[in-house]
Amino acid sequence: MHLVSGNAGQRRSLQTLGRRPSVILEEAVGEGSFTSVDRPAPISDVEVAVESIVEPLVSSPTASSGVFAGLVLGLAGWQSGDGEEKKLIELICSSGGKAVHGTGNSLQSLLKAKLDVCVCRGSQSGLCLPDQPQLALATPHWIHACVADNVMHARSAYPHFEPSKAQLPLACMSGCMVRITALEKFGHRQRARLEELVQVLGAKVAQESSRITEITQVVCVVPEFLDSRLAERARKRQIPLVSVQWLFDCFRMSGRQSEEKYAVSEGSAVNSAEQSAAATQSGNSFAVTVLANTEILISPAALGSLPKLPQMAEELGAVVQTWRSVEELLQMLQTCDSAGTVVLVEKEEVSRGQLDSCVVALAPESRGIFVQPSWLSEMYSQRRRLPLESFSALPSADAESDLAPKRPRISAEASYAWQPAEMKRLEEVSEQARALEMQSKAQQKVNEGLRLVAELRREPSRS
Repeated sequence: MHLVSGNAGQRRSLQTLGRRPSVILEEAVGEGSFTSVDRPAPISDVEVAVESIVEPLVSSPTASSGVFAGLVLGLAGWQSGDGEEKKLIELICSSGGKAVHGTGNSLQSLLKAKLDVCVCRGSQSGLCLPDQPQLALATPHWIHACVADNVMHARSAYPHFEPSKAQLPLACMSGCMVRITALEKFGHRQRARLEELVQVLGAKVAQESSRITEITQVVCVVPEFLDSRLAERARKRQIPLVSVQWLFDCFRMSGRQSEEKYAVSEGSAVNSAEQSAAATQSGNSFAVTVLANTEILISPAALGSLPKLPQMAEELGAVVQTWRSVEELLQMLQTCDSAGTVVLVEKEEVSRGQLDSCVVALAPESRGIFVQPSWLSEMYSQRRRLPLESFSALPSADAESDLAPKRPRISAEASYAWQPAEMKRLEEVSEQARALEMQSKAQQKVNEGLRLVAELRREPSRS
């Protein structure tokens, strides 16, 4: 590259002896000595070029089962080696998922991995989001909740499971201390998630030891279960009693909303004794109608992974059957009403092609009955019916596509000429050992499920 030419270049050569190259370069740029061809590219352009060639890192599952089994989850927004990212990778892989990471704030490289969900750090504004509305985005809170509850939560279940478009926490919420109350009988998980949302917004969570004078809002999850004594104390001190929608809208609208719009009516509160009786009666009576007129068919692997599935289904009002083979399942499906039938299967049963003949035999519109066991366990926790499509066990591609199992990859990484042959061989042996271990664990679940099926068929009905 020629910096200058002619006499100007000769004069400059005498003046540059002993001077730093960076100073000389700055003076040359200032005088316009570079031509349009020679002028260096802007730093931002260089960064984009470097970013576009970053290859993501892939961490394989360390367990054959779990809430993320069969899923590919990407991590965006963390620098390589970040402590929080390492913990998330461990949670994903130990729950059966594959983690794709190491690309910083850009999602372009992650998209090559065909992600099921992209987990983002912070808000959407800090990421280079591609123009792909179908890309499923989630937050670390979703990861932690799924692992803690051993349930594949829908990302729409709570607002903070998806990235906010605003920077969090919100400054306008810093002066709030929120008490969560009036939950249903089995509301411990819901309380944990709502208190988490309060902290994400930037407010404080009122504890049992908190004084009533410190509380600024009382959030009633089920207003009918609100303790009348708490309601009276709050109203005397003019503390707003609001519905849980107030929290959700504060998150979605990125600001503190007026409490008046979400106020709980005076007639909603009941006394403590009535609350306890109503919670018990409502919980029991409603539970037996959640799955009324529904027949649940449970696979051996699903039963082996969660032995209480039959009891859960019966308590929710369903009729339960277990099956030992695909042939037996086909016979059951022929005699059942497809509109009211649900089949619980593990994802690995589908990925290994064990259910291909059964799925193909069904009409395309009926193939949505195959769901993961988490559909039932989450309904048992929430005591309400959840959509089947959120827990589908079939591949995300069109159900009419070829369901033949894919050949497992022996090596998770590409081979390079500079790698020693012995290293390649050791990596292949390691991958094969890991695949065998996963197959062994999956077979153990099936064996345990078959044992439980035999026991259930020897027992009289629990109804």
